[in-house]
Amino acid sequence: MARRFTHVGAIRFSQYAAIGFSIIAVAALPRARHWTIVGFYIWTGSQAMMLLPHFWALALDVWDSRRARKVFPLFGGCGLLGGLVGGAFAAWSRRS
Repeated sequence: MARRFTHVGAIRFSQYAAIGFSIIAVAALPRARHWTIVGFYIWTGSQAMMLLPHFWALALDVWDSRRARKVFPLFGGCGLLGGLVGGAFAAWSRRS
């Protein structure tokens, strides 16, 4: 897809695909709840794995490579901590 479309075109294609799959998931949830949840879990995991390289490409567009190498671990660490805090908050709120 990256070779066929421009950078913006590839991003739009992935956004439209995500919207389309979300609509399909909404329709499938009442009929196949277990498999829809499994598919959503796998999809969110794959999107999380693509987030770091995408952010790195954006960081290189904004800063030179030396500054991006200094800032990227800070942002990546903050993202990890945010995920941990968000998961802990979700687990805490579920117990109530």
